[in-house]
Amino acid sequence: MAKLMLNALYGKFATSLDVQTKMPYLTEDGVVHYALTEKDKKEGIYLPMGCFITAYAREKTIRTSQTIKDYSIQKYGQDMYIYSDTDSIHTLLPIEELKQFCDIDDIRLRSMETRRKFYKS
Repeated sequence: MAKLMLNALYGKFATSLDVQTKMPYLTEDGVVHYALTEKDKKEGIYLPMGCFITAYAREKTIRTSQTIKDYSIQKYGQDMYIYSDTDSIHTLLPIEELKQFCDIDDIRLRSMETRRKFYKS
């Protein structure tokens, strides 16, 4: 839920100011097609915030991915980095080794229900 809320917040700041939607219509042969509506403009919230978030995330992901690659080659003689996407890094390194490069936490950004179960035990 927290990740969804963070992504939604980012989306509000970084949303395009140009709006154009697709309107479905049915042709005589029963096939659904889509027509683009006229372009419209909407008011933005604060675009530099979206730019900063994107730049920060890319910088952190790229630097961390490169560090994992260099570390695994030096320690194991092979590249154990697999790939990265928008909000994750995939690697063959054990989680304990990743903790020296990544801010990994078992509690933060979990649901309130999961946190309650954790604190009760």
